[in-house]
Amino acid sequence: MSRTLNITNGDCAVDAMRQAGIIGDYLPWRDLLHEGPVPHGLSLEALSGVRAEYIAQMGWGDYDQVLSSFRTRDQQLQRLNYYKKIILWFEFDLYDQLQMLQILDWFNKQPQLTVEISVICVDKYLSECSATELVCLLNEEQPLCYQMLDVASYGWQVFTQENPKLLSSLLNLDTSALPYLSGAVRRLLQEYPSTFNGLGLAQQIALKNIQQGCSDPKELFRLYQVEEARRFMADTVFFQRLLSLNAARVIHWPKPSWECPVSITELGEQVLTGRRHLLDIIELDYWVGGVHLTPDNIWLWDDKLASLARRGFSQQPSF
Repeated sequence: MSRTLNITNGDCAVDAMRQAGIIGDYLPWRDLLHEGPVPHGLSLEALSGVRAEYIAQMGWGDYDQVLSSFRTRDQQLQRLNYYKKIILWFEFDLYDQLQMLQILDWFNKQPQLTVEISVICVDKYLSECSATELVCLLNEEQPLCYQMLDVASYGWQVFTQENPKLLSSLLNLDTSALPYLSGAVRRLLQEYPSTFNGLGLAQQIALKNIQQGCSDPKELFRLYQVEEARRFMADTVFFQRLLSLNAARVIHWPKPSWECPVSITELGEQVLTGRRHLLDIIELDYWVGGVHLTPDNIWLWDDKLASLARRGFSQQPSF
């Protein structure tokens, strides 16, 4: 049993599992794949370089340290046949589901797997489980099957493609082998600019709470987490959402920090109510998976219709 590898979402989950006495080595995945570029067709090592560069550019870590961490992680994964057993421990939220897709797709591409692999995927947060709860989760362990691998590989492929219509098509497919994937995909699509006012869902929640009188950024993050059915966004990412609202002049945040209060502007009121569209005010330049949103490549999400449309164009999904 000492040759068991437990792969999970990050250090907090690892700490909880250690305290619970879960046997084996630990591999925290750490990457927040819902933010920044995840281009199609890259090897694990090449993608780690892209991700480290993005994380460093955002100020969330030192490039050399992040890249070294990813390289160490990748090398440990590549030693998979050293282990007798690998257990994937993941949650139902977007952060975890994307990590699961990446890892399972990598497993699916390996020419020969001699190790036993199983999955524990639950609708609770591992870091918040008691030691007893974590040990009991071992009873929910499921052997990795071909259906899981097939769904994960297709999900990873469409997530990294340049055309997000491919990703939205997952909502109409049978992904029950990974029961929380469909909900996670929909939540990712809700971060695209909305057809109504150009706000992603996290921005919409933040601006609504500011409009209702909350001016404390820390409280705004707490309120956002309350409204998020499957919490996935770290405070550092939420801070970036506030920065984007400030750059668009829909909020007034004179010295962006967790201590500086925020307020909604008249322009923000107009955007929130749909009288102005955010994309008529700002120029997009950010990534969602393999999609680079720019003024020449604008995709909008209609939550009522559960569909994406390219602004000013009509385009069918294609590989």
